[in-house]
Amino acid sequence: MWALVAIWPKILSYVASFVVVGILLDRPPNIFHYIHRSNRRLLWLNHFYLMAVSLVAFTAGVIGSYPDNKVAVFFYGLNLVMVGLALSSMWWYVITRR
Repeated sequence: MWALVAIWPKILSYVASFVVVGILLDRPPNIFHYIHRSNRRLLWLNHFYLMAVSLVAFTAGVIGSYPDNKVAVFFYGLNLVMVGLALSSMWWYVITRR
């Protein structure tokens, strides 16, 4: 039991990353609901989005291993910015290309 208490930051970062990834994976179906046709560029934008989302688990793990490290928190925040930019680029592409 005490071993679990010792690794609580890792457990917390796992749970947080699971929730964040779950929320982020809910976004692309909202975009693709409005799309009747797609092309390679849109698919690649989606791949970049999924790459950024899959990196969330790693960056959350870094925070779990180094909870007091500001660089780890910055890395996680940068990852979330990447996710937002990738999702925004998909929306922009869909809206401007019809």
